[in-house]
Amino acid sequence: MRFHILSVLTLIFWNLPIQAQTAFGLYLLPEARPHGEQAPCTYCLDIGQTDLSQSPLLSIQDIEYYDWGVHTLKLTEQGVAKLSQLTIPDEGLAFAIYVEGEPVYGGWLWSPTSSHGCDRVYAMRWAGRPVLQFSFGLPANYAKGEDPRSHPSIQAVFERFDKLKGM
Repeated sequence: MRFHILSVLTLIFWNLPIQAQTAFGLYLLPEARPHGEQAPCTYCLDIGQTDLSQSPLLSIQDIEYYDWGVHTLKLTEQGVAKLSQLTIPDEGLAFAIYVEGEPVYGGWLWSPTSSHGCDRVYAMRWAGRPVLQFSFGLPANYAKGEDPRSHPSIQAVFERFDKLKGM
């Protein structure tokens, strides 16, 4: 009986880092490009084909908390370091948000020096700031389609890891 309990506990604790690693992921899509003005959505993405064999740029371990009210990630020092290593082109750098291995939405990491507009989700990366805020449409009246940022799976994963604020 004691062996059985020890085996179960070992299995649970052995899998915790794996569960945390796959619970939430922001994956880069370096090959994605804007479609052009003639498309129904210039910055639409097909995120169903994301290569999940690569490591995510950001995982749950890189995040102190998610502020649901303003869709903002407060990053750990490790998360800030990962973002600071990126070079973001003026037209943005595509990403996909996955929760538990399932695609939730795509968006674009954006540079504050860009003069381009974005008709989908974007996240402005400000050098030296430990936050990444997800917004919809730049400017706001340029947005197209449904705003996907309030997907219930995002709320659930951050609640599960006790990293949800702003509810």
